[in-house]
Amino acid sequence: MDRILRRWIAGVCLLTSLLAVVGPAPAFAAPAPGVPVSVAPGVPDQGRAWELITPADPMPGVVAGVRGMSVEGDRISYALLGLLPGAVGSAPLPSFNIAERGSAGWTSAQVPTPYGTVDGFPGVNDQKYGGPQAFNPDLSTWLGIRHRPLAPGQAEYDVALLRWGPGQAATELANLGPNATYVGASTDLSRVFFTAEKHLLPADAGRVSGQSIYELFGSTVRLVDVDNDGELLSDCGSTVPRELAENPGMDVRKHVVSNDGRRVFFWTQPSCTGPTRVYLREGAATTTEISASRCTLADCGPAADVYFAEATPDGSVAFLYTAQRLTDEDTDALPDFYRYDVAGGDLKLFRARVAGAEPRSDFPVPTDIATSADGSRLYFYATDAGASAAPNHLLVAEAGGTREVAPAPIENSSRGFSSGAVQLAENGRYAVFTSQAPNVPSDTDGSIDIYRYDAEDGSLIDISAGPAGGGGSFDANLRVTLGDSVPSRPFRSVSADGSRILFGTSERLVPEDHNSVRDVYEWVNGALGLVSSGAGDRDSDLMGMTTDGRTAVIRTSQTLLGLDRDGGDVDLYAARIGGGFPEPSLEAPAECEGGNCVSVGREALDRSPADTAGAGPDRIVMRRIDAAARRQIAASGRIALLVELPRQGRLAATARARLAGRERTIGSATAQVAEAGPMRLTVPLSKAARRKLGQGGRMRVRLRLRLSGLEPTATTSFALKGKR
Repeated sequence: MDRILRRWIAGVCLLTSLLAVVGPAPAFAAPAPGVPVSVAPGVPDQGRAWELITPADPMPGVVAGVRGMSVEGDRISYALLGLLPGAVGSAPLPSFNIAERGSAGWTSAQVPTPYGTVDGFPGVNDQKYGGPQAFNPDLSTWLGIRHRPLAPGQAEYDVALLRWGPGQAATELANLGPNATYVGASTDLSRVFFTAEKHLLPADAGRVSGQSIYELFGSTVRLVDVDNDGELLSDCGSTVPRELAENPGMDVRKHVVSNDGRRVFFWTQPSCTGPTRVYLREGAATTTEISASRCTLADCGPAADVYFAEATPDGSVAFLYTAQRLTDEDTDALPDFYRYDVAGGDLKLFRARVAGAEPRSDFPVPTDIATSADGSRLYFYATDAGASAAPNHLLVAEAGGTREVAPAPIENSSRGFSSGAVQLAENGRYAVFTSQAPNVPSDTDGSIDIYRYDAEDGSLIDISAGPAGGGGSFDANLRVTLGDSVPSRPFRSVSADGSRILFGTSERLVPEDHNSVRDVYEWVNGALGLVSSGAGDRDSDLMGMTTDGRTAVIRTSQTLLGLDRDGGDVDLYAARIGGGFPEPSLEAPAECEGGNCVSVGREALDRSPADTAGAGPDRIVMRRIDAAARRQIAASGRIALLVELPRQGRLAATARARLAGRERTIGSATAQVAEAGPMRLTVPLSKAARRKLGQGGRMRVRLRLRLSGLEPTATTSFALKGKR
């Protein structure tokens, strides 16, 4: 009964959170499904163009959120409360889908879920029911865990570790027993780590309480919390810190597992007694206590608990936190950070205190820690008012000492915003955070603003300032992520180099913003521009972006493109630098040049008159020639191409295949490109090629596109089969 009650409460909480995500229904009458809403007049600034990710037709389901994104930004996993248009049958709540970007637009497909039917509402963020926990970089493989039974006769509340993905049937990798937890995985998902109470190996038989830490590599399960001889470090189990206790609702993942999966950090009490110690298991072969004291003084003070605080993504540097004096340079018994260098085994003091801002004494590790990729800088929050106060000072620790980032306390909690909204550029030079307090003289409006700190010159700027320093009490917000640089997890607002920062606010910060609802903005090297429309009466929210900042995903019920035919459903849009697709209803006129029929017409994108959509990457992008296109080519004798070009110039296409025993040119076409963007090009096949296909023959075609003054060329190959 208690279990049923807990799940009922969890279901109510889920529905409440989803209402907060989707937002209340608009006061005005919603349009009938399938009736287009007028396209908003705004366009993305900063060289971006919109692309519709979710289906254009009305959806029975509601977009609940984004779960993962490929490194290139061309594949996105998202959750739906329901099914995709045209899908049949029942689905768990929520269902998980994969959207893929092709040369003609985005297409979505539901990924068959291994979760089955559960007795209660599965939470979007509940790792036991909530879908994939990890993706490989191209989102072709997913990892997750769920409560059994997956099949009749299995123990009901054991936890199964699963692998599946688009086009992949679910595979149960291991039965982890009750109360197991997914910990992390290598970037390629070849090494998976978890904790379990169940005794999974003979070597863990001596554990009398707690959990052990395991690694799954291939089909082999190995213990992690063991010494170099394979013996358990503690009979009372070990701990892998995954999220901060004070922020359970935030997306918090410490780097306990290195990107390659060869380094794992954890803490335990050796022999079940004494203070906790921190260990590194490396290469599934060696274990090192990285918290071992280096103090050689006559009085090094009493031993104390040592905690793992954070590590760099590659696991080369780890940070510890303790009141124990671990080195000779530590002269007091107050808590400090220590920096451990894995390669050299060096342990150095990173002092954590500045005047008026101290780490909390009632919490073992200062909250909301973020580190640069090389471990040279560590950012964290501290308090100035004792154990009962919320952390409100943002500090940065470096080799030269610790200093305060903002002159005023970070007062966010009164507005329901966490003080933990801090994100870093990869090198840690730039830190971006939110603050309600005025940290620069121009901030006079009393709202939560977005600040960027430069650690090299100590400068601090308010990037969300409206005209004349502020226009009223409009809060700004960041997409929150902490301790997580996994490329496939898109929950970030700052690009890796710190040059692009995206945030949301209802304040009108630029003249192009004509509404009073939430919009998404982008700050680029001092320039501020809209990413959402700035028009209409529907909110737009940032869902995240790629590490290079090229692709940002926003969620909105505002119709941004004419092809969005769902009548105001909540959709996902990509705001992509150099992006945009032709409207499918536009057809290009054909002209003949030199005996070859070439389609040279332009297909308009929804852009401003000044064409701010940008030129895109310096390469030719060609639509994939799928099975339907190959059949059309074989039947018509023409290759119809849709390409996106980064610049003007002369485009030449050449198709070659093996005919009559030797390689021949079977088609060619040229066109003069007046400007960057999408265009259609038709390449007619030669009489010999058409004759072979007409006789039911087969051939492999190698197609090459070259744009004058541009390298490299674009190439593709495909097989054709004719019909008699």
